[in-house]
Amino acid sequence: MASLQVATDIVSTISTLENDLAGIAQAQNKLLEVILKAQASIVPNQELNAIKSNMNKVAVYNTKLLSLKATMSMLTGRSKQLKDRAAKLQELKMKYLSEIDDIRKLEREKDQNIAAKNSLSTPTLTPSPIAPSSPTAMPSPLIPSATSSSTTIPKLVKKKKKTKARQVLIDDGDDGRSWTPKKSLSQQELAPKK
Repeated sequence: MASLQVATDIVSTISTLENDLAGIAQAQNKLLEVILKAQASIVPNQELNAIKSNMNKVAVYNTKLLSLKATMSMLTGRSKQLKDRAAKLQELKMKYLSEIDDIRKLEREKDQNIAAKNSLSTPTLTPSPIAPSSPTAMPSPLIPSATSSSTTIPKLVKKKKKTKARQVLIDDGDDGRSWTPKKSLSQQELAPKK
């Protein structure tokens, strides 16, 4: 019996060891799965280097973006200044053109007044009182206006073309060596007479 007892003890020890060994095998399998999962999640060195280089580029790109932003804000400010300047120049141009139009209107009015004065100061044509040689009377011409007793025909006055102050009269009779600028007609009128 003693050998039977030893045999049962050995069998029980072996079964306990087999159970422990099966538990260790399961734990080893679980550990292997965890290691495989961890290894799958670990990035290889090449990918890690690529990620690092991209992260280094982020700083460069950030600097470039800040530079572009500063340039854009500067250009926006400059564009606004140029638009304001263009608006002011347009306003000045319109003011200048309106002043030129006003001056032209005034000059036209002056010219019309001068022409009216000249037409009033020119002698009017009146029919000469010639005694008729025959006893028959000549028919009188139709007079459109009943207020005037004599017929007036407005005389067309040709205006002299005004020479501008900056124009110079050149005498072509000279040989050219002793040429001197002569005053224009408007300057001659303004010059004091000697």
